[in-house]
Amino acid sequence: MTVTYYNQAGTQVDVKTVTGLQQNRVWILNRSANNLPDNFAGSAVITADQPVVAIANHSHTGNGDTTASYTVPNR
Repeated sequence: MTVTYYNQAGTQVDVKTVTGLQQNRVWILNRSANNLPDNFAGSAVITADQPVVAIANHSHTGNGDTTASYTVPNR
């Protein structure tokens, strides 16, 4: 499975790949473990040769809702 990150201009900025991930296992990606800057704004595209489930967690400082979790849509 591969996760490719793109900035707001559509330029690829990082790629993470895992091989041999077995059924019913978890692969956690943290922004701090990637080559992404603080306050990264962009997208992540997941490619895999088997069905996957993805959940995104979002957090920030400031006013209003500072954390959110959501399932990632399949497109």
